[in-house]
Amino acid sequence: MKRSDIAEDYKWDLSSIYKNEDELYKDIEAAKEMVEKTCDLKGHICDSSRNLSNLLQTLTELDKSIERMGNYSSLKLSEDLSDENANELSARVETFIFETIDALSFVDAELLNASFQTVESYIAKETSLRPYRFYLQNLFRQKPHTLDEKMESILTKFSDVAAGYEKSFNYINDVENKFGTIRTPDGKKIELTTSNYKFWMSNSDRKFRKKVYEKIMTEYARKKLSIAEDLIGEYKYENLVAKIRGFKDALRCALFEENIEKRVYMNIVDVAMQNSSVLHDYYGLIKKTLKLPELKTFDLYARLSEGKGKVYEFHEARSIIKDGLKVLGSEYSSILDRAFDERWIDLYHNDGKTSGFFSVVSDVCNPYILANYEGRFYDISALAHELGHSVNTYFKSQNNMHEYSKGSNILSEVASLTNEILLSKYMLSNCDDPDEKVEILSHLLDLYIDNFMYTGKGAKFELELHEMLDRNEPVTADGICELWNNLLKEFYRDDVELCELDRYGWSKIPHFYMNYYYYQYAVGITVADYFAEGIYTNDEKILSDYMKFLCIGSDRYPMDIMAELGIDLNKKETFEKMIESLKRYIEMFNNLLDKE
Repeated sequence: MKRSDIAEDYKWDLSSIYKNEDELYKDIEAAKEMVEKTCDLKGHICDSSRNLSNLLQTLTELDKSIERMGNYSSLKLSEDLSDENANELSARVETFIFETIDALSFVDAELLNASFQTVESYIAKETSLRPYRFYLQNLFRQKPHTLDEKMESILTKFSDVAAGYEKSFNYINDVENKFGTIRTPDGKKIELTTSNYKFWMSNSDRKFRKKVYEKIMTEYARKKLSIAEDLIGEYKYENLVAKIRGFKDALRCALFEENIEKRVYMNIVDVAMQNSSVLHDYYGLIKKTLKLPELKTFDLYARLSEGKGKVYEFHEARSIIKDGLKVLGSEYSSILDRAFDERWIDLYHNDGKTSGFFSVVSDVCNPYILANYEGRFYDISALAHELGHSVNTYFKSQNNMHEYSKGSNILSEVASLTNEILLSKYMLSNCDDPDEKVEILSHLLDLYIDNFMYTGKGAKFELELHEMLDRNEPVTADGICELWNNLLKEFYRDDVELCELDRYGWSKIPHFYMNYYYYQYAVGITVADYFAEGIYTNDEKILSDYMKFLCIGSDRYPMDIMAELGIDLNKKETFEKMIESLKRYIEMFNNLLDKE
């Protein structure tokens, strides 16, 4: 479908950022003046409290400006990755941003040449500096890993080049991949895309599922060399930066930013892999429900309800989301209305559009959502997920200064996954159709399994591939396939029969290009399970804690935030409690299927 064929009401309105591109270019010129103003302070940043205050306030305004232009250009590009004008705009903005980062690479180095005692005395003297206390404390924590001005400039230039690995994958994944057409069991000819193939793989016709899977995975297999080189390049870059900055490895470098210990990451990997047997009963239920002699990977996508699966019109989806999240209160509900009414959402797929769902975390514009809505319950849940991010972003923006408005990365998935769990619980309690209940509970199970069990497997893959490259082992596309295949064998055990194409599963996962981001979904589902269970059972304290949590920015470390809630991510037991919820849902699913 062409973008021009979609009604305006179903496209986002980006005017909260810029009304047109001319405004963006004016912003670039204004930002250049702020860069010059900052450069004028070079060598004198810490001469006085006033200089330091002027620097930080100018950097705040400059960062807001850069965020605006970056959001606008990336969102315009995501509308159609093949659009030449959008690509040119994105390239111009990226170039300016990297030039700015390079020009200001002296700032942190110069700040860190001063003593923190001097900075503290300035904070005590200058009222305008007090909100920046945590920002400055955290900066000085990074002093052992901050390089001199020349080296910081080199790394900035290097990061511009390295950004090409993820961009290359995205172009392969969303533009260049051509999966071809296929006839559905009812004779309809459809084109397979990265946005719709999961929908078609949920079909009850096993032969059709297999054909879809083979078409998708054969294309990824055909691109294995290009994708492998992108991933190898990305991981070599992450390893190199970690070593240059004095970290033992890339994982510790990635975790250091938010002051997180490696054992949190390893707890997730260990608990997921050690509890993979939990899935034995679930896979058995799938095999029994589908009446299969053996279970293949493509069968895990199958819809388990007897019917074809209910299709929800968008107006139904909106009502379901509003009703399902009503438990979070009237203020939350009013922000959901704004998201729908003020066109924060780009709803339907069009040619060249970025696949999947995502949301923009920013305090300088509306928290926009990109969606590819197909009408399944999965899509309603995915939309609720992104709305969780958006409302969380709104609350954080209202309650924190710009520097702290993004919140913690490791906790970023909590609000979105809490929404999905609450929505599923609401639907299970309020629908009478047995087929619909099976589909909803199946989705809820997938939510836990995908975000913890499969994420744990993916996190182990990331770690092991990084380590192979760090040891200077020769890594090839076939070697990556073998690593992935061995993990599948370890994870699926004898419950899922692997086929040759399964070994290419790693090549279609975009999160592997995000510098150890993937594990954060496991943290998200663990904390979301804690909140959702309490909220749904009308625990007023947990609801109150949750609404406060939504307002917390990044003016403290995430582990401290969790400690305030009584959640210790350093302990395996925290994650194992979530596994108990998964077991209960599997038992509930078994009972539901027995009634059919």
